[in-house]
Order: sequence, then C-alpha cells, then structure tokens
Amino acid sequence: MSPVLGAGVAAFLLAATVAPSLEAQTVAPLVVPSSKTHHVGKFVWFDLVTSNVEAAASFYSQVLGWQFKRVWGMRDYVVLRANGRQIGGTTAAERPDEVGWIGSLSVGNVDKAAEWVKQIGGRVLQAPVDLPNRGRMAVFADPQGAVFAALRSQSGDPPDVATTRPGDLAWVELWTTDLEGAHDFYRRLVGYQYAAVRGGSYHVFGRRDVPRAGVVEIRWKGVEPNWLPYVRVRDLAVILRRVKAGGGDVLQEPRGDFGDGKLALIVDPTGGVIALWEGRSK
Repeated sequence: MSPVLGAGVAAFLLAATVAPSLEAQTVAPLVVPSSKTHHVGKFVWFDLVTSNVEAAASFYSQVLGWQFKRVWGMRDYVVLRANGRQIGGTTAAERPDEVGWIGSLSVGNVDKAAEWVKQIGGRVLQAPVDLPNRGRMAVFADPQGAVFAALRSQSGDPPDVATTRPGDLAWVELWTTDLEGAHDFYRRLVGYQYAAVRGGSYHVFGRRDVPRAGVVEIRWKGVEPNWLPYVRVRDLAVILRRVKAGGGDVLQEPRGDFGDGKLALIVDPTGGVIALWEGRSK
C-alpha cells in the first residue's frame, strides 16, 4: 500500500527544493509572517513524492480544494495550500514505483538528530542541508523503515492549535512493524511519550503531555512502515464520491470508531495514500 521511499527519493526531494544561489530569496519560508516559535515533536509540513505532479495536483484540488502553485526558483516543486496557508509540497519521483508522503518533524537541532539517528538504529538517507529561507533539513528512516524528514524551520513552526477547517492536516500516524522498537527510537530522538488509549486498541505518541501522533501495528501483507497524514473533511461521503470520480480509490471504507468521527483511507491516481477524517461538530 505504501512503498519504502529510499535514499534516491530523499535526495531528489531536497534537490527539488534547493534553489540556485541567485534565486535563494524565492524559496518560501515555512511560516509567513515568522512565528518565532518551534514545537519539537510536531509534524509541521508534508511533501508528496509522486509519479505525476500535474495529475496529483488536479486530483487533490478536485477532492480537497487544495491550491497548488509553482514557485519561481524552486526546481520541479509545487507548493500546496489549504485555507490560504501553505501546508506542504509536491515533487516528481525519479521512479514511478516510489510514491508516498514524507512528513517533516520539528526538531531542536538537525545535525544532532542525524548523529543520534545513527546511534539508535535508524538511517540517514540525506545528510543535513540548509534550504534557503526554509531552515535546516535532513531525511531519515527509522529502524523499521518509515521515512521522515527532520526540520528546524528558520521562520518557526505553524501555530500549535486544534484543526477545525476542512482541508487542513489534522493528525499523523506511524504504521510500524514494532511498536516497542518505534517507541524507543522516537523517545530518544524527540522525547516522545507512549500511551495506550481506547482500552489498549490504539497507541499515541506525545511530548510534554501534548498528543502528536498515532501508532498502528502493521498486520496486513503488502504494507510497509510509513507515516500516514490525516486530512479533515466536512462530509466524508461526498469526498469519497469525488475520490472515485477523480480516478482515486477507497482503500478502507468509512469507519465510525475513530476518535469523535469517521475515518477512511484513499489512494490518489498516482499511488499516494492518505487518510480522510470527518470530525463531529462541536
């Protein structure tokens, strides 16, 4: 369902977002205006590595109302926006079978994180690099193979507030083959706490008592360890009709037992997997 994104994809992702020196000022900061605040342990950005950027942009625009804009000075990279705020980007994969979402995790120090990853069993797929105006970034794989980026944003992180608007990224989930091993890795890396909820049927990573991510043990064939982003929607039934009309597919039909709402999993026409969550109105 979600292939392992390797070192080649990680390097290509960074290369696509690094502008030539004469155009460095055109690379978009993470937050405008600067928040001057960082939330270590929070996923603050998501990139879709896809086999077809135009097809992916068309699909998500139709299904979720996201806006995509090519930024002059950023090679082969499209920034995506939701509700007037940039939340991620899209770039072309070097290989059509390497498609997926890569989340950027806010860390205190990217270079120290890279050294720590190697010591605790992970892999550094792309060594730390400075992205003009964006900050310092590296790409890692945890010991089970889930790929993610580490980012220290130059402009700070997005506000740490509850997500209530359709189209916004609402949650993130680690799918792993080793719950305890994953907890040990991320506890050492960013100080995640680990708790069982719903009578032990679900697990959550948090930091300083703030929930940051769900954790799911993989029990299905063909599913590789990965970080799965969630998007909030208003009417899941309507959105799923758009998914099918746009050439995507529903991997998991709506469930009504996730938090205070309903959940479904979809795959876009290029192979990217994402979760859709319809939260109940407060």
